[in-house]
Amino acid sequence: MTNIIIFFLLLSLVLVPLYAYAAPPCVGCMTPVPTLFDPHVADVGKFAVSQHNKETKSSLKFVKVVSGEYQVVEGVKYQLVILATDDGENNNYQAIVFETRVGPRSMTLISFKKLLM
Repeated sequence: MTNIIIFFLLLSLVLVPLYAYAAPPCVGCMTPVPTLFDPHVADVGKFAVSQHNKETKSSLKFVKVVSGEYQVVEGVKYQLVILATDDGENNNYQAIVFETRVGPRSMTLISFKKLLM
């Protein structure tokens, strides 16, 4: 009887961490972008730079998405770190973009700011 109890205790010590690792992220939690090379993630980054340029009459040029997270709410909120050039000078920027998924897809730039290095 004691061996069975020990067996199940050891089994639970192995299975519980595996379940926690394999469980999908919680709804509403920020989750790392699975791949930064996803064309859609690049499109979101390009949109953020383009919209920022329109709003501020800047001339930033999108280079790439450096890192990012997303949150599924009533759409998808992306929080990205974007590498962009300004007159040949590379800088990182944080952009927050909300993408609606109901009806026609549309994106809205929530914030865009230069990150200090």
